[in-house]
Amino acid sequence: MTKASVWIAAAVMLLYFVFTSGVVFKVTDCEIIDMIDTPHSKALSGEQLGTIAVFSKDDMRCADWLTENAKWAIPIVVGSNSILIFTKDGPSWHHIAANNASWINVPRKCYLFVSTWNSQHGEWIRNVGVGTRAREPLPEFDGIELFRSGEAAVYKIGF
Repeated sequence: MTKASVWIAAAVMLLYFVFTSGVVFKVTDCEIIDMIDTPHSKALSGEQLGTIAVFSKDDMRCADWLTENAKWAIPIVVGSNSILIFTKDGPSWHHIAANNASWINVPRKCYLFVSTWNSQHGEWIRNVGVGTRAREPLPEFDGIELFRSGEAAVYKIGF
């Protein structure tokens, strides 16, 4: 083994230990501690990319309001990540619609749940296949705001 290969191996090991020791977690001030989110780059974190569902208290308030006040005959449109907030207590929300649809085929009469992440990024996430997602811009829509908590909101569209 040459001296150069020893230095290269040492450098690789040092970088590996820096990234896996929690130094990056502390330096980036990651505030998500109630779930596993292990990227080595803040720019590529699941929260930033929208690949994981991260809910705020405002999202929970809007979801709770919607579950208490929504009419069962009217579908609720949510992004793919936001559907998890409604299934937290089991699959009781059978009328959640278009969570994997694009805006083209959203029901004409529906509730629209916009999460804090959706508002901050101006996008929503939809599943496009097994393990793959697409980010789409939130389009302009004619809806009436029914409830808001922080940046999360519930709208009614078409009625």
